[in-house]
Amino acid sequence: VSGSRVVDQVMRVSGRVDFKQNKFRVTPEIEYTGATWGDLNANGNGTANLNKKDVSNMRFMISCVYAF
Repeated sequence: VSGSRVVDQVMRVSGRVDFKQNKFRVTPEIEYTGATWGDLNANGNGTANLNKKDVSNMRFMISCVYAF
């Protein structure tokens, strides 16, 4: 189908570390997500081969927990 967009590939990498002190915990986390998308391949195999775009996102999060 002409003009249809598809996601060709996606990659996600993340990591976190817990720091604990008595009843308190702090957990920083980082995540990177990257994807390639574009126009649907004319042969119908579900891949993008025209007008490919690489997009990415970086996310940072900190979780703080006090358990009582």
